Amino acid sequence: MYKKSAYNNYYNNKGKEYIWNSLTGAMALIDEHAKDIIEGRCEESEDTELVKILFNNGFFVNQNEDEYTLVKERCMKRLKDDNPNELNLVISPTLKCQYRCSYCFENGRDSYASMNDKVEKAVMDFVKQKLCMTDSIKRCRISWFGGEPLLRIDVIERLSNYFMKLCDDNGIEYTASIITNGRDLTDSAAKKLKALNVKKVQISVDGTKKLYCERKKATEEDYEKTINNIENASEILDKIVIRLNVSDDNFTDAYNLADELLDRHGLKGKIKISPACTIEGSYEARKKHYKEYIAFEKEYKAYIEGRYGKKSYHTKIPCARGTVCTLAAVNNFCIGPSGELYKCEHHFGRHQYIVGSVFDGADSKKQEDYLAVCEETIDKKECIKCSVFPVCMGGCPNATIGKIMNYDCDSYKNHLIYKAVEPRL
Repeated sequence: MYKKSAYNNYYNNKGKEYIWNSLTGAMALIDEHAKDIIEGRCEESEDTELVKILFNNGFFVNQNEDEYTLVKERCMKRLKDDNPNELNLVISPTLKCQYRCSYCFENGRDSYASMNDKVEKAVMDFVKQKLCMTDSIKRCRISWFGGEPLLRIDVIERLSNYFMKLCDDNGIEYTASIITNGRDLTDSAAKKLKALNVKKVQISVDGTKKLYCERKKATEEDYEKTINNIENASEILDKIVIRLNVSDDNFTDAYNLADELLDRHGLKGKIKISPACTIEGSYEARKKHYKEYIAFEKEYKAYIEGRYGKKSYHTKIPCARGTVCTLAAVNNFCIGPSGELYKCEHHFGRHQYIVGSVFDGADSKKQEDYLAVCEETIDKKECIKCSVFPVCMGGCPNATIGKIMNYDCDSYKNHLIYKAVEPRL
């Protein structure tokens, strides 16, 4: 016997009805008859071709199947996996930065350290131990973070060359990415990143000159240099994503920035703009801003794609994540500039969140405590019956630690369905 999946979601576009399953990722155009079958309003033999298709794509599941429990168990199994096929690390060579962005997590840090030779060597040994502890690891993913990582591109270069050779010697696929403010993304730096197999560069640019300088406590020279760097680097690097942090005061300026970069600087199709909602203030303020942001994002996407083409906008179709957070897995870590280990990139520079070091390894008790936070994150009552749970997974464990309420689940859910279906039409 079959029953409809708890993760079915309907979406109407121009009078046509679509169904998307947030666990399998399957999407289909359906008519009233098919919807009546799914919703149990009309009987249909399980042997018919239609029912078989619906079952094979996850719109129907077995009658006794508890989908939430299956998703939760899969998540926790992956988090506790001692025999993974992929190693993911976020490495911060320095916590120093040229700027002081108002929204940045680093405002609460208590360290501005940079890596020294001793830490570099320990990081190499730590990564070697992780990569060679089992034959199962097939991929290594490194994300360079900060502070501003390009302030220590020398560290990035030495560690990357070591990691690349180690992976090559052991038949392991290696790729990297970097999050930077772009101020030091010179031609020389861009060419080095290219050679070091950095496939994605994310650059935070929060608006045109005036707003940029206000947000980052930067100078006009900083802004002009950064934009010039982006323009030059777009001819060298594989993928540049401009992260536009959207607050209440820069909805309009976002359009000006798009025109400046994509039109006046000729970067149409060479970079991708990716807006992101910055959530600050009280719960009610965050909820209000998020609703406004959703309306903005839809219009902004349509504006950029209509004027500059789809290649100029960063579209990521939501899919089931498999785990609440990749970094929460027992073998994945964030490595700080003093060799300290964290389980979240937002914890860099905050000593209360250290779970070990590259010198001594991870503290098993602190690892277990973080796994308990992850389980608490996915175990919230309001999440158990949510139709987009496999994608959201209860939100970020860091929000659970800080006891931060989700800003607006209903708005987020509806927007998630929109982003899963609309780009595929």
